[in-house]
Amino acid sequence: GSAMGSPEEEGVTSAMIEEATGVAVEEHDSLEELELIFASALSCVCAPPGENSGLARCGRLRSLSLIDCGISRLGTLGPVSATLERLCLAGQRLTSLCELGGLPQLRFLYAQQNAVTALDGLS
Repeated sequence: GSAMGSPEEEGVTSAMIEEATGVAVEEHDSLEELELIFASALSCVCAPPGENSGLARCGRLRSLSLIDCGISRLGTLGPVSATLERLCLAGQRLTSLCELGGLPQLRFLYAQQNAVTALDGLS
């Protein structure tokens, strides 16, 4: 089967983070900020656990910016849920932000230029 039409969800990978930050994979646990722009391979922020989630190594991440990456759903933000304070999801294809309920530290959310129709789960 060709990989082009595969339905597998592509989340942020360690390779993407390394390319964007210049920080080696083994040091991703020291990152506090991450910005990815035009990472068109993405369909969700964080693929299911065990599937090479780059965010799984970023246990100290406080700021995550994803701009114009074509993301249609958030996926699980578990690896960074305890630390994430600022989340920018500008210019994506999100229709719902319901998966943001599990981010207790979140203070700033930027979600302009999306197709969000409901804010369920946000308190």
